[in-house]
Amino acid sequence: KLEPQRIISLAPSNTEILFALGLGDKIVGVTTYCDYPEEAKAKPKIGSLTNVNMELVMAATPDLILATGLQAKQIVPALEGRGLTVVVIEPGNMGEVLAAIGMVGRITGRAGEAEKLMEKMQARIKDITNKVAASGTSPRVFWEISRELYTPGPSSFIGDMIAQAGGSNIVKDASIKYPRLSQEVVIASDPEVIIVGDHTLKVTAEEIAGRPGWQGISAVKQGRMVPVDPDLVNRPGPR
Repeated sequence: KLEPQRIISLAPSNTEILFALGLGDKIVGVTTYCDYPEEAKAKPKIGSLTNVNMELVMAATPDLILATGLQAKQIVPALEGRGLTVVVIEPGNMGEVLAAIGMVGRITGRAGEAEKLMEKMQARIKDITNKVAASGTSPRVFWEISRELYTPGPSSFIGDMIAQAGGSNIVKDASIKYPRLSQEVVIASDPEVIIVGDHTLKVTAEEIAGRPGWQGISAVKQGRMVPVDPDLVNRPGPR
């Protein structure tokens, strides 16, 4: 089978996987959100995650398009209707991220590179899971995605990361992927760690500590409010 020579990525996570496998020179289009690694910013933009410019896609004559679940209902069928080859990558947990990297490696002729990358990632995951297993603690975690108090449920990619990193998600019984909590529920759950996943929206630990009724929360009292770069944790890719 011929390896694809002209690849379009419709998600930042897919772009990061392609570059990590040494396929940067074959990328002929990315979304406006694809900003890592630095070289991704220089690639031609074919639209956003939900608004893809079909004319620009067709003009780029791709022989492979890597899409995401967000695009499965409307954008993917529209692309396939134009005779294009589309692969949807939508990992729901860490295991599926590794599997996705392996799959991209196989279809692009980079199986060896994918194996090496997967081994490196597996070693890092094992290192962390061993450490947290030895710690014997499982702190209650509230991960704030936005000021509206959306949080990742157990069936989400981030929910899986919380569990693997030894945390006890305060919504570990939630049936939806991203439940929205009330102030009361967060306060009553008394998280011991608050992950500030919305600090790029200017949310600070000081703001969280100053919310009415939050002063009694263990994480606030102990100052365990940790900002994380959303791009590092929201993108199911090599980072």
